[in-house]
Amino acid sequence: MSQARILVVEDESIIAAAISDDLVDLGYEVIDIVASAEAAISCADASCPDLILMDISLQGRLDGIEAAKQIQLRTDTPVVYLTSYTDEKTLQRSLDTNSFGYMLKPYKVRELRATIETALKKHNRQLVDRQALEVEQQNTQDQIRYLAITAHELTNPLAAIKLSIDLLDNAIALTSDKKNRYVDRINTAVDSMDELINNTMTMSQAKEGKLTFNPESLDVTKFCHDLIEEMELVSIDRHTLRLLTYGTAPAPCAQIDKRLLHPILKNLLHNAIKYSPDGGEIDLELTFATGQAIFVVRDRGIGIPTAYFDKLFQKFERAANVGKIKGTGLGLNIVKQLVDLHQGAISVDSEINRGTAFTVILPC
Repeated sequence: MSQARILVVEDESIIAAAISDDLVDLGYEVIDIVASAEAAISCADASCPDLILMDISLQGRLDGIEAAKQIQLRTDTPVVYLTSYTDEKTLQRSLDTNSFGYMLKPYKVRELRATIETALKKHNRQLVDRQALEVEQQNTQDQIRYLAITAHELTNPLAAIKLSIDLLDNAIALTSDKKNRYVDRINTAVDSMDELINNTMTMSQAKEGKLTFNPESLDVTKFCHDLIEEMELVSIDRHTLRLLTYGTAPAPCAQIDKRLLHPILKNLLHNAIKYSPDGGEIDLELTFATGQAIFVVRDRGIGIPTAYFDKLFQKFERAANVGKIKGTGLGLNIVKQLVDLHQGAISVDSEINRGTAFTVILPC
């Protein structure tokens, strides 16, 4: 039996008591009985009932229909009218308030229960539909925003590639150093585009529930060594990438999905490079503890304001001190989702103009 909490609004005390008794017998909780519209509005605000059983003719300046209008402006509580009025004008006024039911006195108890249950189910369906619509609208807004960001972010690497190719094609007497510089610029641009495409695919899989966790036997030390070599191909000369290992490596880890570990560490390393515009050392520290692999990506870059830590893993969020450094604000959100799939943990320690260290702990 339903345990819905019901507010009774009725100015005839004997009738109110009878209604309350019927509701209790049906298994409902009567949170209060009030006799005026003003008291009904106040009680609805304070007690948040699941449903209001409202008489139309009430004591005071406002009737039950006016009370329902005021309540709807404040809360989302469904109202069912229980009244002796049957004229067309009153019925139309009640319909204009989007009520969830209209019963005439005297009523039958089984009809009272059917009306209340129908109203509660209708209200619950509306809540579910509203929440689904809000989620759909938010997803649509996110997709539009991400497409706009992606299109904007792709413009720069494409322009860099085109310019570098034009210079290589048109310059006959380029020195070897200049040729290498243009080739490096192309590689960097391609890597930026690759990151955008991979992040787009990961976001799409996450939204569709297709991101799966498939651990396999993995030599974590070799994996990290290969990743550092991969990142060195696209990092600029100002940065020095290092792999530092601590502890004794166990047998190959069996609880890590390398398909997910790659974007976790690559996103963190890419950010470390990007937000260290003056160069310096970028460290990937790997520590083996009992049942865990601990990864720390450490840079000596611009740092992250402490006030931003709470928003760090939210979509489209970027710290106020990034200046003109490009980015989508999605990388860390993706990293957090992939760490969560491992049932791992991620944390950050940072100091402005001194650097940042992201720590990822995964079962191993």
